[in-house]
Amino acid sequence: MERGAAEFATGLLPAILDGFSKMEGYVARNIAIELYAVKEEPLFPPDYSGPTIATAITQAATRYADSASLVSRYSLIATTYFHETPNALSFAPSANEILDVVDLLLQLEVGSKACSALVKRIMSANLVIKPRYVQENLASVFSGLVDDYGDLDCFRRIIQKFLIGWKDRVLGNPPQSLDSEVANLRRWTCSCEHCEPARSFLINDPEREISMTRIGAVNRRHVEAQIQAYAPSTATYDTISTSPQGLRITKSKVWTNYVRWHATFKLGPTILKSVAPDEQSLKHVLGKHYDVITGALRVPGNTTASLTVPIASASTQQQGRPRPSGELPPAKRQKTSIK
Repeated sequence: MERGAAEFATGLLPAILDGFSKMEGYVARNIAIELYAVKEEPLFPPDYSGPTIATAITQAATRYADSASLVSRYSLIATTYFHETPNALSFAPSANEILDVVDLLLQLEVGSKACSALVKRIMSANLVIKPRYVQENLASVFSGLVDDYGDLDCFRRIIQKFLIGWKDRVLGNPPQSLDSEVANLRRWTCSCEHCEPARSFLINDPEREISMTRIGAVNRRHVEAQIQAYAPSTATYDTISTSPQGLRITKSKVWTNYVRWHATFKLGPTILKSVAPDEQSLKHVLGKHYDVITGALRVPGNTTASLTVPIASASTQQQGRPRPSGELPPAKRQKTSIK
């Protein structure tokens, strides 16, 4: 036994530790599970003072969290076999896959390092500004964590990391006040079929550019006149030389950041509601971070809310899309188990 322990301590374990940086996620997962199964066994010689099994489990779990596929298997099937056209979220981290990874991390009893690696991936900057990703994916992650791990301290730490990351890296500090630009847009009241989507884009859409194709020269000039009158410092425009003509509208960088911040800010209540159904429960989950997190996600600022017009943005329209006949519905998630 001592010979086997010595070989494990001086040969196998160092080789495992050295290989994690280039290891595939599924391999790291399997190694973490195997090591966890023997963590209580006497695998080391009496005088051993090197890395522990717990260290190896944490490193394997961190590698898994950092490299495991988080794309929904149903999105992969729908786009690969049923030829559904991919959209912006087709290959985004899905709630079920994220929760499967969280299940394993919690069962392996790893520390915050592995969870931080997962949080970093989920909080990808090009996704967290998309309302649909927040409403359909992140909110489902929070709800799933509440349902499965609501009584665990480690669950609360994961949620706190999510929300602190959201506050710091996604929402950030409020933008500078743009009162005169807001006042000008409020005076734009034309409700024609071309002004409404143009105004809605300027006010509600976090994207920077929109193309209004083939609206015709008369309508193009009309919308341009409205922009000149009510949004001269917030947007520029140019003609799309088709027949009939179209119009391309581009927000200024400052105004884009302003609209994007407020669009993101409005998602705060959705996130907090998915974490806890009432204020007392929310305080329990957020602990010492309650004031900082809720203060950032709830403080009313100089918002564009009063400018909102009843025109659905592209992301809102996509939420209600019919499922293609070949697309499989999401399956009910089964909790991962290493027992």
